[in-house]
Order: sequence, then structure tokens, then C-alpha cells
Amino acid sequence: MHITRSGILVVNGKALPDPKAITWGLQDLDDEEGTGRVASGEAVRDRVAIKRKLTIQWGLIPTTDLSFILNAIEDEFFSVTYLDAKDGKKRTSTMYVGDRSAPMLMRDIYTGEWLWQSLSANFIEK
Repeated sequence: MHITRSGILVVNGKALPDPKAITWGLQDLDDEEGTGRVASGEAVRDRVAIKRKLTIQWGLIPTTDLSFILNAIEDEFFSVTYLDAKDGKKRTSTMYVGDRSAPMLMRDIYTGEWLWQSLSANFIEK
């Protein structure tokens, strides 16, 4: 089994195996002390940053590709190049990875390699 590496997702200059889905998100980060409601009930906020988040899911994946991805994203921070929905073009951001999980599925009867049902990971902008 071989997963294509089209370059839709590049980490530290290395193309990752193409994911099944990438969900792009934009998150507002507010200062806790300057955000809330005032006595009149009106909302006030002190937005300190806007950050991007990629929720990525790979489908059926062999151990070799799974290992490649997990090793590529193990650093505290890493460079990610991806198609950005807001910019409408490729963007490179410094990100970190959140929780990742990969349920094991079965052994490939032709190659003997273990296959994993999926891999899920969140890439969050620094």
C-alpha cells in the first residue's frame, strides 16, 4: 500500500502522505483579564491574537507512513506549508501538534505490514 505525497501538507520541507481530510480553522485568543461582560451586560474583549488550526485526518495508513508522519511532527515546534483558506494560497506557519491518535486495524495479508485505521492530529499555530 502506498499513499501519495502531493505536497498538500509539508512539514519542515518534507511532504507528508496526503491526508483524507484537512479542516482549516481560525481561533481568536483573548486576554482573560480584558474579556468578559461589564455591569450593563455588554460584552468586552481584548483579542490578543488570531491563530490558525488544522485538524488533519489520514485514512487507512501503513506503519511506515504513520511512523514517518509521527517522527516529522515530534519537535516542539515545526514549519508547516499548507493551503490556507483565508489567504487563498499556500502559507507557511510555525506550528505545534496537539493530541494524536491512531487505532490499529490489521496486518496486510500481502506485505505483512501492520495497517492502521486512521491517524488524527491537530496542528496549531504558535
